[in-house]
Amino acid sequence: LELSTLSVLAADPVVTSAAASAALPAPPNSKDSPKEVYLKYYATLAAPNASLSSIRPFQSKKTLEKIEKDKDSDQLSGLIKLLMPPSAVVLSEKITGKTATLNLTCTDAKEVNPFSGEPAKSVTKGEATLVQEDGIWKVEKESWSTKVGDAVDEPAKGDAVNKPAK
Repeated sequence: LELSTLSVLAADPVVTSAAASAALPAPPNSKDSPKEVYLKYYATLAAPNASLSSIRPFQSKKTLEKIEKDKDSDQLSGLIKLLMPPSAVVLSEKITGKTATLNLTCTDAKEVNPFSGEPAKSVTKGEATLVQEDGIWKVEKESWSTKVGDAVDEPAKGDAVNKPAK
C-alpha cells in the first residue's frame, strides 16, 4: 500500500500544528479541486486524533479495497503517520479526465551537517494520484522519496501543510 498526505483547514494554504489539532477538516465535496482534497487529506492524517477511519472519505474505492484485504490495517494509520513527511507542498496539479496528478515536495532542515555545523537539508519529493468518483476527487495512491544533503537552497513555493509537532 502506498502512502498519501496533505490538507487545508482554512483559506490559508499553510496549516500549522495548532490548526491541524483543533478539528479535522470536512470530508471532500464536489466543489473541491484535487489539490484541495489532497490538502484536506494530509491535514486529516496529520491531526493527532486521526485514525484510519478519519481518512476513509478521502480515499478511492480501489485504495479502500486494498486496506480491507490487509490483515494489519488497524496499525496502518500509525505507520502512515510515522512515515509521512513533516509538511507537504503542492507544486503542480495536472487533470486529465477523471484522473489528477499532483507533484509534491517537502523541504525540511532538521539535521546538522557535521562538517559545517549548519543545518543539513533534505528534499522530499512526491506524487499523488487522485481519481474522480461520483463527482468527488479521491486519493488513490501516493509515493515519496527523500534525498538528504545540502542540495536545497530555498524552500519550495506552493500550497503547504505542516505535520503537527510532537
